[in-house]
Amino acid sequence: MPKSLAALSHAQAKEIQWLLTDVDDTLTWQGQLPSETLDALSRLQKAGIKVVAVTGACAGWCDQIAKLWPLHGVIGENGAFWMQKNPSGFHTQSLSHYQRCESNSKLSLNC
Repeated sequence: MPKSLAALSHAQAKEIQWLLTDVDDTLTWQGQLPSETLDALSRLQKAGIKVVAVTGACAGWCDQIAKLWPLHGVIGENGAFWMQKNPSGFHTQSLSHYQRCESNSKLSLNC
């Protein structure tokens, strides 16, 4: 069973470089992003921790999340694509139809 973050020593906490997190009812609450969460994301970014939001949401919604929230990137459509911030804006990468079908077949899903 995973340990609570409160159980981390200061030295262990300083080693954290990435934080991947769900969006719906994890970062958001009842469809809204609480100001406390937005502040926490900003503090993580200032501390040098790369935060990536992971969601099943469509690309258009993820585009807005990536542009408006202090994140390093977004993984959307259940892993079908990702967006990453870079100095010139955003880099978007998506799986091809073949790659999605190959991944889905491993999970016994229809494509």
